[in-house]
Amino acid sequence: MLDSATESIKNIITRLLDQPWKGLLLGLIATLIIQNSTIIVILTVGLVAARLFTFTQSIGVILGINIGSSITIDLITINPGYFTIPIILLGAILCLRKI
Repeated sequence: MLDSATESIKNIITRLLDQPWKGLLLGLIATLIIQNSTIIVILTVGLVAARLFTFTQSIGVILGINIGSSITIDLITINPGYFTIPIILLGAILCLRKI
């Protein structure tokens, strides 16, 4: 039973990481959602050690993790005052729109 579960997980990971850009997107999205790159790196290293995916597949994920960390920091530095008027206009348009 355990071997079939491991094989199905390995098949899912193989489909997710068959292209390097998919691994990059996976690492980026996971980092943006979880907001902690260390957890994703530890998980990636553990999955490589368990031989659920290869080292070459992990390179894209780790690059995505680093990019996701940079984007997270950039999002923190954005001044929300820049978006106040566009958000108010968008809200007014949506409220006045007939459904």
